[in-house]
Amino acid sequence: GSGKSTLLDLISNLITPSQGQILINGIDLKNLQAESFQSKLGYMNQEPIIFHDTVRNNINFFDKSSSEAELTAALKLACAYDFVNELENKLDQSIGERGQTLSGGQKQRLGLTRIFLQNPELILLDEATNALDFNTEKMIYNNVKNIAHDKLIIIAAHRLSALIEFDEIIVLNNGK
Repeated sequence: GSGKSTLLDLISNLITPSQGQILINGIDLKNLQAESFQSKLGYMNQEPIIFHDTVRNNINFFDKSSSEAELTAALKLACAYDFVNELENKLDQSIGERGQTLSGGQKQRLGLTRIFLQNPELILLDEATNALDFNTEKMIYNNVKNIAHDKLIIIAAHRLSALIEFDEIIVLNNGK
């Protein structure tokens, strides 16, 4: 209720500000072509979009040409490698309508895998790990930090303990 999700929606250009500007690297989002900006953006909230398809097609959504090595690396970054390899058909397992055969945490890890595979310059995570246990969340955020050298990563979370090692923590209170 403090405005975290709204702020991420503004940064992602999903909604436009009624006043003022949203600047990224000094550039007003209004001056960017939406398609160009969106191609550099990876955005996930606590309910990732999961399609009635296979694991592979869900995580390969943006680029079907990913190699097995790239898929494996992205799965490992999202701590999804082990559970996917325990599925009967592994990457080719159908996961049902909206991922009904998966837990909430498994869905979140597949959504994160999709973002890691996409490798965007700007990553926005809005409560994207809230269905995970603390240790898994901490491992994922450590992995996020390891890939952050050429990216801008903004994470909205209630549990700050997993984010303590990030460069900057901003607390929102009543929209400020």
